[in-house]
Amino acid sequence: MNWELMTFALSTALAIISIVFVGFQIKNNTDLKRTEYVEEISESVHFDERITEVIYLLEYEESNWYNDDFHDSDLEVKVDAALSRYDFICYLEHKKILKKDEMVIYNYELKMILRNDSMQQYLLFLCNWCAKVMDDTKERVDQKKSDIIPKSFTEIFPFWYLLKKGIDMGYIQESWIIEIINKRL
Repeated sequence: MNWELMTFALSTALAIISIVFVGFQIKNNTDLKRTEYVEEISESVHFDERITEVIYLLEYEESNWYNDDFHDSDLEVKVDAALSRYDFICYLEHKKILKKDEMVIYNYELKMILRNDSMQQYLLFLCNWCAKVMDDTKERVDQKKSDIIPKSFTEIFPFWYLLKKGIDMGYIQESWIIEIINKRL
C-alpha cells in the first residue's frame, strides 16, 4: 500500500475525529451555558423578596387582595414586579429561548398567578386600561394632538406574554379580553 495514501487516510480520519470531538465539546458547553442561564432566571424569581411575597400571597392567602386599596400600594409594586418577571419568562418561551421542558420549573407559579381570582381581576383591569389608552391615543392622533400611535395592543399591554400564556393554558377565558386582543392585533 502507498504510504502517502495511508498518511492521507490517517490524517483525514484524525481530522474527522477531531471535528466530531469539537462538536461534542461545543454542544456540551452550550448545554452548560443554557443550564446556567435557566438557573439565573430561576434564582431571580425565587430569591427576589417582592416576587416570593406575591407567590406566597397567592399560595396561602384566601383573601381578596385586589380591591380599592390596591392601586398605588406597595402590593401593586410587588405584583407588577412578579408579573413582569413571569411575563419575561413567557416571552423567553415564546421566542423559543426557553424550552418546554425548562418551563416545567415555572409552571406551578404560573398556574397560581393565572388561576388566582384577584390576579385575573387585576389583569382584566390592565386590559381595559390599555384598551382605553389605545382609544385615547387614536383620538389624539385624529385630533392632530399627537402623531404617536401604538401599532397594536401588545405594544402597550405590560404583561402581554403572560396574558397570552394564561389564555393558551385556559386559565383566562374572559371573552372580552380575547376580543380586545384579537381586535387590536
